[in-house]
Amino acid sequence: MKTQRHPKTRITTKIQVAVFSTLFLWAGTFGAVHACTGIKVKSEDGAVIFARTVEFGVDGGVIPAGIPAGTKLVASAPENKPGLAWTAKYAAIGIDIRGTSWLIEGLNEKGLQIGAFNLAEFAVYQDVTPADYDKTLNAFELPNYLLTTTATVDEAIAALREVKLADMSIKYFDNLHMQFHYRLSDKSGRSVVIEYLEGELHVIENPLGALTNSPNFTWHLTNLTNYLNLSPYGWPAIELENLTLKPSSLGSGLNGMPGDFTSPSRFIRAVAFQEMHAPSATADDGIKTAFHILNQFDIPKGASVQKAGGVEYPDITQVTAASDLTNLRFFFRTYENSQIRMITMADFLAGNHADVVLFDRGGDEVFENIADTAKPVK
Repeated sequence: MKTQRHPKTRITTKIQVAVFSTLFLWAGTFGAVHACTGIKVKSEDGAVIFARTVEFGVDGGVIPAGIPAGTKLVASAPENKPGLAWTAKYAAIGIDIRGTSWLIEGLNEKGLQIGAFNLAEFAVYQDVTPADYDKTLNAFELPNYLLTTTATVDEAIAALREVKLADMSIKYFDNLHMQFHYRLSDKSGRSVVIEYLEGELHVIENPLGALTNSPNFTWHLTNLTNYLNLSPYGWPAIELENLTLKPSSLGSGLNGMPGDFTSPSRFIRAVAFQEMHAPSATADDGIKTAFHILNQFDIPKGASVQKAGGVEYPDITQVTAASDLTNLRFFFRTYENSQIRMITMADFLAGNHADVVLFDRGGDEVFENIADTAKPVK
């Protein structure tokens, strides 16, 4: 396993060379699928919030779910064999895929958070043999394992050394071979990115807390240095000969910030907006700030489409979610309903559930008619 601080020099690995040589092809071919964006917000009262969008080019059946402590879980191994088996030490709540009990984004009762983000064309998992099957998981199963067995980033990193992540088709997700990297954070505010590259586990410190998709995370940090000019403040007027030139409107300090839905562009915007936003006084303010920032990454149906086998797959923001690691609250809204809903860990624990549960995802948006609130102008 390699643990890295954020890089200070240009990356020169084989992976990096491949990134630069194929970036434009990748952006057009894979950039329209699973375009997830993650940010970090800290409020002035000390609350630590990690938020993200969840996108899929196919129906993900994204459902809020809870896993109580004491739940017995079994992962999968190659050849349809059972993998790692364990009993949940900690309860977790988050976003489940298709009612499978596997969370792709979640928060546990100790304030640990993890989310899976697509890393198409770059993630290469570990080699496993039948002797490894009893400590093997697939890409979808890793978040559950860390959420239900560890309380801090350090504990989670130690746990990663003891398991194997295998490349295998995911039977409950159309037999796809999912390629992920992961954002792992705890209530101290520390955040790391977990990546499997060329069959090796890498853990990279992520003080920004932001994450998107391919290429690998260190590439994004290097690319960030191309946008050091971005500022919330407009450009000053300049004098040319006898002519005074000044910006025609507000926002000129962000001129040049990429606005498309590719992963490199979203990473730049995610860092820019999370670092520039006005201070949030309380945790509740921080949650609202997080959702406002993530409005910038909401993909409407039809704006990003991949064609495969004569079929069009529109990538849409199925869920936007936020975890308050300090107060142990999970928030979400869906593509069909912009109302922000909340699940508190305290209430989930009080329910004394015996097994995994699914929560109400909510229906379509209900529009409130306020015509009867009309009052005459004084």
